[in-house]
Amino acid sequence: MIALIILISFPFPSYAQGREGCPTRHLGCWGDNRDRAISGGKRDFDEDDAIASCQRAAETLGYTVFGIESADECFTSWDAGSTYMKHGQKNNCDDGTGGDWSMDVYEIVCTPDFCPNPFGSWSNLDTSIHSSVGNFDIGADISI
Repeated sequence: MIALIILISFPFPSYAQGREGCPTRHLGCWGDNRDRAISGGKRDFDEDDAIASCQRAAETLGYTVFGIESADECFTSWDAGSTYMKHGQKNNCDDGTGGDWSMDVYEIVCTPDFCPNPFGSWSNLDTSIHSSVGNFDIGADISI
């Protein structure tokens, strides 16, 4: 029996690298309340750059959905794509940056040109890997 060892090295860039200008899709204006529609905490950004700053924060964490509320509050989480509708649609969002207890929600559209994960859809990976791994090796033993 011959054992063949294959060692493959994949660069694992942070989500900010190579994703500059990644497109987003607006998912609408959605309600929020103290029982947050998007968990994961609130980040405050400058009103003039809230959408782009929140998108960068979401990408850095490996998330695909984020929301802007009250012009400068950013919400994103690993499960935001399945929870943002929790409190129903609203109609009081303004200029793409939400409103009082309402948020404009966006999906980051990952295309092959922008997707940094060598394994396919980057949103399916365990997010704990994203913050702790720079480059890694995958070893596999194949017996013939």
